Amino acid sequence: MRILIINCVFLVIVTTGHAQDSIRAVNIFRYRISDGKRSNERSVIEQKTYDKNGKLVLQIFYNDSVPAIDRFTRYYYDREKLISEESFDASGEITHIRRSAYSEKGFPCEEKYYVPLKGMMELSRTSELTWQDTSMTTRIVYNMEHKKIIRERYRYYPGRIVKEERFRKGIDPGNLKIRITTSTYSQDTLTKKEISELTYSGEKNTTLISYTYCNGRTSTEEWTGQEGRAVKRIEYTWFVNGRLNTQSSYNGSGELEEFLRYEYHHYVTRLSPEPMFDLSRPVPADH
Repeated sequence: MRILIINCVFLVIVTTGHAQDSIRAVNIFRYRISDGKRSNERSVIEQKTYDKNGKLVLQIFYNDSVPAIDRFTRYYYDREKLISEESFDASGEITHIRRSAYSEKGFPCEEKYYVPLKGMMELSRTSELTWQDTSMTTRIVYNMEHKKIIRERYRYYPGRIVKEERFRKGIDPGNLKIRITTSTYSQDTLTKKEISELTYSGEKNTTLISYTYCNGRTSTEEWTGQEGRAVKRIEYTWFVNGRLNTQSSYNGSGELEEFLRYEYHHYVTRLSPEPMFDLSRPVPADH
């Protein structure tokens, strides 16, 4: 694996192939915020690399306190379908793998999540998905003992989608039992609202997220908590070609908390992806 530096950003790619490929990299920078104001000091926090067909093949996360890679994920496809996500730590050791299977109609029907355990990659969770026509209706998650731990159910109405998640006791650190998310779309598609009701062991919290759109792209998100209390606001700006330009996040008091800028780079290189991880391959036992 070779490390390239593009505009002072580390880029991890493999350059052992022979054909020349056109690659697109998206660098996400976070700017330093002081007293609610943005400074010119910035650091890269994430980089996404897409192949010539526009598929995400590599995602790198950086430790923004030092110019170093924190972790990265490789993506693998069978034709246009994502079949494997493989995540590694900064040293290149595997941390987890998610493999996806598809039905004859081309919809994802099973996801398997593997983690290192006792020197091998072991199955940790399995998700089973069911569909009706082109809409997913249920997603059930099982642990390694094949006990049901999460059940998701989707219901569809004109202009509205209801997602209900039920969690087995002890799965969520906050003892979350039920999460119901209702998404409502306006007929003109200029607005969308999501109401999320979270039921814990002794209380229920409700969060409303209101989206507004401009030219088909999200322009703002408004987060409102209990009793109409403002939680946060996110504003987006876009380039004329449809690519995301900036993302500004404000707290409930209207103070700027985070500012992200997206920068795009095109280059030509010999791209030869690493083969998918062999699940029968041993991994460090203490990893």
